[in-house]
Amino acid sequence: MAAPRIPFSFSRPWGPLAHAPKSGRGTWQCPPCGRSPPFPLPLSGATFFHTGPARVRRLSASEWGRQYERAVTRALRRFGLVGLHSGRTGDRGIDIRGRWMLPDLPHGPLSFVAQCKYGIPSESLAATQGCSSSISTTTTATTAAAVMEGQASTGERSPTRTRVLRSLGPAGVRDLEGVLSHETTGTLGMLISNRPFTSAATRQVLSSRYPLVMINLGATASTPVSPLPLPLPSSKEMGSICPDDLRCTGLQWNYQAEPYLTGLVAVPRFSPFSRASTGVDVHQEIVLLMNGRPVEPV
Repeated sequence: MAAPRIPFSFSRPWGPLAHAPKSGRGTWQCPPCGRSPPFPLPLSGATFFHTGPARVRRLSASEWGRQYERAVTRALRRFGLVGLHSGRTGDRGIDIRGRWMLPDLPHGPLSFVAQCKYGIPSESLAATQGCSSSISTTTTATTAAAVMEGQASTGERSPTRTRVLRSLGPAGVRDLEGVLSHETTGTLGMLISNRPFTSAATRQVLSSRYPLVMINLGATASTPVSPLPLPLPSSKEMGSICPDDLRCTGLQWNYQAEPYLTGLVAVPRFSPFSRASTGVDVHQEIVLLMNGRPVEPV
């Protein structure tokens, strides 16, 4: 069956509109008098006069934060932490509330409240890994200077701008201390982030009069990423951050939490993984031992 011809004529030749996408897919003008279009016309005008692929909506900072909180709630079960995500408007600074089901604790299961601080990785940050490698005191300026020095020594230019996550300062610790001032005695406060903690934040935790635990929980360094900036998917397409990709790379508690965590030890575990740029690399992950035995997930 031959393609249908339009029953009317026009005065201008076929060609894409000025606002059509550069990929060549988009709205086309109508043909001149008596000429057929360069391709068969569909019967539906709505199908023919399309405007190209729809633009993907970027996730807001609050949406990224909520997805990180839900993923952290599920990932913490590997350490015996059973929590309920409570982050919402008017949550009084408590993102997760639950109990730590550790065996052989002198005081039984511990109640805890947690605050999650998620650093949004930019599109060009994917090549540098969007999480902290450990509870580190490395500053943004030092990391940026090292990247600039490496590019200058090799004479190569990165295909994308290199940015780093801003370190988490003592202000986040003070917020958590304010939350614990309204909780009952014996409640642990946990500060969880994929960003590195500054030395000032570490000192604030160690000198606090409340039992505090600081945790680095971010994406694995071996997660494959694209060197090119890609649009962030919409919330309907993405769903949530996968908790299986979150790894604990740093865990530390202060002196006030010692009586509640008797027998608990955090040790690093190193495992090799492949990296395209440097070959085989080493990945660090924290493992919890209770009286010499690994803590079972719940």
